[in-house]
Amino acid sequence: MTKRLCSKAKHKRTERHNKSWLTRLQSPPRLRPLGWSWSLTALETSFAESASSRQGCDWAIRMEKRTRVFLAFFLFFLSVYAAIAYYATTSKPSQPFMGFGIYSGQGSLSGYTGSGSAVYVNQTYHWRLNVTNEMGTTQFVQIITRLGNNQTIGPNSTSPSTLEVLGNSTMFVANKSSILQSFDWKVTRVTASGGLNHLTLDTNGRITTSTLGTLPGDPFRLYFELSTFNTSLGSFQYYTWLQIGFKIVS
Repeated sequence: MTKRLCSKAKHKRTERHNKSWLTRLQSPPRLRPLGWSWSLTALETSFAESASSRQGCDWAIRMEKRTRVFLAFFLFFLSVYAAIAYYATTSKPSQPFMGFGIYSGQGSLSGYTGSGSAVYVNQTYHWRLNVTNEMGTTQFVQIITRLGNNQTIGPNSTSPSTLEVLGNSTMFVANKSSILQSFDWKVTRVTASGGLNHLTLDTNGRITTSTLGTLPGDPFRLYFELSTFNTSLGSFQYYTWLQIGFKIVS
């Protein structure tokens, strides 16, 4: 736009300059001593004005180019800033999940038993089962406790175990909250039969004599299976599991 305006202005000045000179050449010469000197001075002045006008147009063109470059850079950095601000302030999508953990009597994720996983007969161990709900709705959950050893097949990531059940508890867990379930247990007696040790356990007041035998000195395992209630199926669906091993010390 600036180039067109400068070009039109230049054309008009050149046209006026040419008409002025044609008029002077067509008119009869006057006997003035300084006439030609005056004409030369006018011509120099006209050329100076033309050069000055040309410089003004060049300056305007340069300023227009610089303005365009500035606007391009400004819009680029503005878009980058807007993208950064959007990703920084937009909340990230979260994956629904259930958390499951076991706390020891010290309130930690360790120190469940004595040194070397030792469990002493008639000594009560106070554990707490922690269930965290991040599913988006209140969950009805079930925790099944089973007894196994190193030779038995325990639960896995997709299927629960079929081992003997020591305890079964259910509870409601509100969304975005956690609940603690006490698990107080002890071994009340060890019975040897057929070269294997069998345990009698007290879990939350429930007495169970295990049919599972283990070689003396070999470890037992406590399995904890978490399931959530599926309203569409009308039954509990297996979710995950935990295990803690121990050895009996008489």
